[in-house]
Amino acid sequence: MSRLAGAALSKFEAVLEEDPGMVTARYRAALAMAGLAESSNAQDALLLLQNAAIYLQQVIGSTGPEAEGLRPSATTALANCRQALAAVTTQGTRS
Repeated sequence: MSRLAGAALSKFEAVLEEDPGMVTARYRAALAMAGLAESSNAQDALLLLQNAAIYLQQVIGSTGPEAEGLRPSATTALANCRQALAAVTTQGTRS
């Protein structure tokens, strides 16, 4: 999974370099980051989840029909991301 998620993230980031306003690419990049975080060490997972949360917040705050359609899923993904962030942070303080 991590290899596929890494390849997907690279592609979505390339799309965002060309068109930073492409909401679907931003959403899918965030999901790829969250997927990568699952198989990463705590430090890398923390960074990936923080970046995923930023991307998801941007998707939620975007306007237009594309953003409107993704908003419910992005809101759920952001809640999951925050939960994972809390778990990683708690894990880091126990180590």
